Amino acid sequence: MFIQGGSGGLGSVAVQVAKHLGATVATTVSTPNVEVARRLGADVVVDYRTQRYEDHVRDYDVVLDTLGGEETVRSMGVLRHGGSMVSVVGAPDTDFARELGKPLLIPVMWALGAKVQRETKKRGISYSFLFMRASGQQLADATPAIESGEISPLVGSVLPFARLEEALEASAAGKGGPGKIVVTMDGAS
Repeated sequence: MFIQGGSGGLGSVAVQVAKHLGATVATTVSTPNVEVARRLGADVVVDYRTQRYEDHVRDYDVVLDTLGGEETVRSMGVLRHGGSMVSVVGAPDTDFARELGKPLLIPVMWALGAKVQRETKKRGISYSFLFMRASGQQLADATPAIESGEISPLVGSVLPFARLEEALEASAAGKGGPGKIVVTMDGAS
């Protein structure tokens, strides 16, 4: 599995979950986070500041797209024929409209994802948009790995509630270190 942004809030958990499930994991990170990604369990770590991931990652079964835009199409190149692209930031697909129970949105979703769908057809791969939903069953299934520490969130920085604006600005700018920015409620009024 190829996971973009393996030291980010989502990517760092995805790397751990994929390893827990037995996958071989490749990821991209910036130079300061190469060792972080290795500690999380990534088998192949590509420093996107100095390397092109296409030179190191080939013929993967699954790509988790956490970046969107042109990176969605670019990362399709690392998939084997028949592979799957799963995006949490790319264009919603028509299946998403069906899952929402909104059939009138199907043409809109088709239009939004036309470029991606053309690329997937040309490359012989599949694409799906993943809209994350809370699932008690999934959390229960993951509880043993979480309680044992095998899967744990990567916390980049911790700020008090009084510094919420700073935390939001850091998050929007992609700063605050690898992982999630946590805001504590201690002393909040």
